[in-house]
Amino acid sequence: LDTWAKSPKAKVLLPELIGRLIRATVPQGDISKCDFAAEAETHRPGYDGTTVTKSKTLYTPEGVCYWELGCDQRPEQKAQSDYEKRIEEHETRVKAGETDDISQATFIAVTACDWHDKKPAKKKAVAKGKKTKKGTPKKTPAPVTMNGWAEARTKEKRFKEVIAYDSSRLEQWIREAPAVGLWLAKEMGESIAGIMDVGTHWRDIQSVLKSPLPPEVLLVTRPAITSAFKDWLARPASELAVRAASALEVAATFVAWVHTLPESEGNAISARAIVVENHDTWRELASSIHPLILIASSRLEADQELFANAVRNGHFVLRHAETRSANRGQVVELERMRRFDLQQALEKAGLDDAEARRVAHGAGGNFTILRRIYSNSPTVQSPAWSKDTHLSALLLAGAWEDTRLADQEVAQRLSGLAYDKAREVAAKWRLETDPPLRLITKERGDGKTWEFLSPLDSWAGGLVPIKA
Repeated sequence: LDTWAKSPKAKVLLPELIGRLIRATVPQGDISKCDFAAEAETHRPGYDGTTVTKSKTLYTPEGVCYWELGCDQRPEQKAQSDYEKRIEEHETRVKAGETDDISQATFIAVTACDWHDKKPAKKKAVAKGKKTKKGTPKKTPAPVTMNGWAEARTKEKRFKEVIAYDSSRLEQWIREAPAVGLWLAKEMGESIAGIMDVGTHWRDIQSVLKSPLPPEVLLVTRPAITSAFKDWLARPASELAVRAASALEVAATFVAWVHTLPESEGNAISARAIVVENHDTWRELASSIHPLILIASSRLEADQELFANAVRNGHFVLRHAETRSANRGQVVELERMRRFDLQQALEKAGLDDAEARRVAHGAGGNFTILRRIYSNSPTVQSPAWSKDTHLSALLLAGAWEDTRLADQEVAQRLSGLAYDKAREVAAKWRLETDPPLRLITKERGDGKTWEFLSPLDSWAGGLVPIKA
């Protein structure tokens, strides 16, 4: 953070960072107000941020808090200047007859720099042996520590309490909010393998399309799923399993829904939501002390015990429901988008009539296929696995139990391979960035199932026809 604090972008993004951290670590029902300057408002008059909360957390006090933020290399001077300025403004308002009681509010000074490393400005050196008027040598004043400054200001009793955070404290706070850490890493030009925040996931979806599509396109004639998302997050932590064309479509639809929400609601969800691609990362995130929204990506092998453990730890889990499983937990169906309504939405998004008609007709009511036929990427239009004739034969099975002998025999007859070789084919392609199938581990490890994520999409992806 110290290096980032020196960049022009840091001053603009620091208010958003603090706002996201608060939304990620304070229970949503306890936030009455969380107002921080947006990028275009960083020079607005008044405090940089104001929060009103009904509960106290490690970094956000209960009640009214006024926040002052900065990236100045002399954090003590900046904090003191902001503190004195806000008191002066308060006194002016009181003299004007306004009711303005700050004695019950907390003043929080935040710097993205390391306060502890800052030394006071150098003063003119005193010649050796030179005495002051009182006859004692002058001494350089000791640096004021961050906590020392805050304690001294609190004792003045202008505010209920004065608190200060520097880069070290911010880094500790960010560790408790992994979704916010992902967002910040992306803003810094870095990336973390195996996980994505919802903003990055949405940009990745858009990046392979011929032209960007508004999130509303993915929600055409899908009122039931939007209600399901809202109801799910309004209740205590639980699992939401969605039957859809693919796991990719489940995650994409949720992310699109988040982007259609009012800004405050969308920000609150984005601060806690993470798309996860591997088991180790999932387990690490599931140990977080603050509730997260964990979204299983298409690359994450389904593991019922893994999902159940995350819910037991207080996290929300969104996953793709297996096609062959019996209903367990909360399972909802993702509606197909009606062709005419989808065509209209595509036209509204800027596609010409003929292209909108072609895409809407070919999509078959789901975004999984729409993404492939409207992609600008050859690897998405026709992935490497689409050329494998053995895989195309296995597609006829749709899904099979890995250890059931009868299923193994069917897989052998369809592929023309011994089962261990057929399994190698499936194992090879499930590790792709855009995998056509996955291996599902049942709860308590009781057997595994191979399943094509979307048979329709596999055909749309150009999977080679089976030779007679």
